Amino acid sequence: MTSSAGKFPHIEAVVREIVPLATDMKEFTFERADRMPYAFRAGQHFLVWNGNKYSAFSLTSLPRETSRFNFAVKRHGELTSYLLDEVAIGDKVTITLPQGRGFDPEKLVGRELWFIAGGIGLMGLSAQILEIEAEPERFGQNHKLFYGLKDRSELLWPDRLESWRKFMTIDITGDGRHLLGDLLHEGIEGHAQVTALICGPAVFFQPIYRLLVKIGVLPDYILTNIWE
Repeated sequence: MTSSAGKFPHIEAVVREIVPLATDMKEFTFERADRMPYAFRAGQHFLVWNGNKYSAFSLTSLPRETSRFNFAVKRHGELTSYLLDEVAIGDKVTITLPQGRGFDPEKLVGRELWFIAGGIGLMGLSAQILEIEAEPERFGQNHKLFYGLKDRSELLWPDRLESWRKFMTIDITGDGRHLLGDLLHEGIEGHAQVTALICGPAVFFQPIYRLLVKIGVLPDYILTNIWE
């Protein structure tokens, strides 16, 4: 059942699980209150409505699991503080249906995928990485994650990252190195079978885009779900 008190149609979601992540971050598992499926594509996000304004959050779970869905929250303003400090298991939250185009499957299947995450940008890439883990035969090989952090206290999903190392190369900053210049640099060889997926602050995109093109990644295969 949907309503439309704000700009977008609304649905009610029930909190089923809350897991602490890094400092001032938690991951929430939601289920639609009407038990209908919540279908989405990797790279999409949804909006939480607090009766006054919307805040956007990336969907972090495996898209094929439509009965429940996850998103992660970092403290940044009034609504995120409400979610982190006041919302409990069993509570209802007003949200929208999935927003944004997500990642184009035609640019992913059979290809080598490079994931480039700045800080909490890993939240926006998680769903697609989980798709590789669930169905590796659909994708190419030699997948990579370049994960930039100010420091390791911001590290998301350490156990999940260890599991992902089974099918992708992972390099993480937070140790004094930088994402651009140390992890990503002109000495890396890109090629026409690479699809790069970028998620991070908006200012993050252009310098990384220019570098990827310079090392041989095709411009049409540089994707982002930066929606801020």
